[in-house]
Amino acid sequence: MEITKTEIDKIDAALGKMGVAYMDIRMELTDHVANELENCEGDFDSELAAYLKKNKKSIKRTNRKMFFASSGGAYVELFKNIKQIRFLIGFSVAFSVIYKLCENLNQTDVFRWCLMVFCIVGGAASFLMLFRMFVRRRSYSGSIGFSVLMLVILYLTIYLIKFEYTGSALVLMCLYLSIITVGSVAMLITAEKQYQLYKQRYA
Repeated sequence: MEITKTEIDKIDAALGKMGVAYMDIRMELTDHVANELENCEGDFDSELAAYLKKNKKSIKRTNRKMFFASSGGAYVELFKNIKQIRFLIGFSVAFSVIYKLCENLNQTDVFRWCLMVFCIVGGAASFLMLFRMFVRRRSYSGSIGFSVLMLVILYLTIYLIKFEYTGSALVLMCLYLSIITVGSVAMLITAEKQYQLYKQRYA
C-alpha cells in the first residue's frame, strides 16, 4: 500500500500513545513502521493495529536503546566541550575564587552561593526543556540527557555543604564546587547545541 501524510500522522500518534515521547525517536520509528506497512496489502488501520500489537515489545525496546544512545552522545559532546580551553580557564578561575572566599568568609555561605549558581543554571535548563516540551511541543531525546545527573549533583551538594572543611578536605570541596559550577554551565550549553542540532535534523 502507499502511505499518505494522514496515515503517517496516525503512525506518529499511535507511537506517542505507546510511550515513544521524544520527537527524534518517534520520527525514526514512524519512518520504519511506514516502510513496513508499505509491504502490506490490507486496510491501513487494521494493518497498523496488527503491526503495533505484534511488535509492541520490540518498539519499546528500540525506544529505550535509542534514548540511551542519544543520551550517551550528549555526554560525549559534554566532555568534548569541557576539554575546551574556555572551560579549563573557567574552572581555574572558579576554583581560585571559591577557595579564596572560603578562606576569608563563612564557608557555609560560600557553599550556599555555589549551590545557588548551580540551581539557577539548572533551573534555566529545566525551564527551557519544559517550555519546549509543553509550549512548542518539541522534545528531543539528546537535549535532556543531563536531567538525572543534575538531580544527583543537587542532592549530593545539599548533603555536602552541611559540613565544615579544613586543609585537603577544603581543597577537595572547592574542586568539587568548581567542577559542578563550570560543569553546569557546560551542560546548559551542550544541551542547547544538541537541541539546535535535533531541531535542524527533525524540523
